[in-house]
Amino acid sequence: MDSSKEAPPSGRFVVVGAGIIGAACALRLQEAGHTVHLLDVAAAGRGCSYGNAGLIAIDHIAPLASPATLRALPALMLDRSSPLFLRLAGLPGMAAWLGAFVRASSRARFEHGAAALASLLGAARTAWQSLAKIADAQALFRDSGVLYVYERALRGVNAGDRLLHEYGVQFEEISPARVTADFSPQLAVPCARARYFPQMMSVIDPHALVTTLVTAAERLGAVHTRAHVSAIEHLNGRATRVMTSEGAIPCTGVLVCAGVDSAALIEPLGYRVPLARERGYHVELDDFGATDIRLPITFVERGFICNPMRSAIRLAGTVELGAASEPDWRRAALLTQHFRELFKPASPRELSCWSGDRPTLPDYLPMIGALPSHRNVFVATGHQHLGLTLAAITAELVQALVDGAPAALDATPFRIDRFGHTDLSTRRLNT
Repeated sequence: MDSSKEAPPSGRFVVVGAGIIGAACALRLQEAGHTVHLLDVAAAGRGCSYGNAGLIAIDHIAPLASPATLRALPALMLDRSSPLFLRLAGLPGMAAWLGAFVRASSRARFEHGAAALASLLGAARTAWQSLAKIADAQALFRDSGVLYVYERALRGVNAGDRLLHEYGVQFEEISPARVTADFSPQLAVPCARARYFPQMMSVIDPHALVTTLVTAAERLGAVHTRAHVSAIEHLNGRATRVMTSEGAIPCTGVLVCAGVDSAALIEPLGYRVPLARERGYHVELDDFGATDIRLPITFVERGFICNPMRSAIRLAGTVELGAASEPDWRRAALLTQHFRELFKPASPRELSCWSGDRPTLPDYLPMIGALPSHRNVFVATGHQHLGLTLAAITAELVQALVDGAPAALDATPFRIDRFGHTDLSTRRLNT
């Protein structure tokens, strides 16, 4: 049946993707009066959102696409123990993405990207406080701040430090003596300096946060279905139906926030979304009572995060580009090795290892907005390491876009078409 002969769109506002972004957006839209149908082939929060480090990382202003990263690329391609590893065998398949990454790493575009990220991050804490109240999820957040430990002394002022000052991120310089006295008594390595970020929140159970948001949306009337989404049908510049393994769903609008799978749904509508699968790992340890860790700690030079969560200590931080189809569990083993080197005594029992692929765009900015050629199709993806951090403010932006209301901040830097437009925008899908 030709979709051009169908009746005007009706039904629900469909949200594709039940990770932290989709769950936050579904709740915001439902709470604002929309009738939401949340779809995902997997259970809510079991994808990339399951494995994050649990930090509301409002300090992450500097995009990874930067002049400093470009200078470090040769080393990153050779050192498998590096926090950011670029796998040589994966380079051919990433050639176009890496070319766009290099272009985004110019000084001017880095500064532009930092300003854009700062606008989102500056609103992230307040947005989460608001959404957590709606979902009755406050108990899943910890407002104890985050400690950053440096094993080497500071050599001048780097771009990251400059941006923290420029955009007013609060932190306190902490002496090595205070680190061991007040924050981490069992630290086993010399600490050259440290910083405490009092405004950074953390989450004690990321998966529970996603399911709590989904449950809250359902309580307000949203529907959540496990189904594979194959296509978005459209007519005269508007989505009319979402095609799924459970049948066609008529829609008033669609939000695509399916992580790395978003690109396949958007391309038939005329837009290239150059998402890379940036692989991350975590390890969970049963070490409570043996190591005194009082709040999340980031070890900066190692790119290593240690977060005491509700039922385990979670170790995270490793990044792999150009990854093979199967996880390289040596990357996860590095996390446990770091823990054993950093804390005493440190003889933890590993409870689990996890691997997942973060959706990452070459400029390290998320994609949030409406398709220019399809007035009721919206996208929220490409949040790289900041999906948890930016989920609530992304939901506020999406709600404003859907409702045609003034947004709290300028979403132009995150527009959908910034990487180009294909020649597929007039394609009509048939059933």
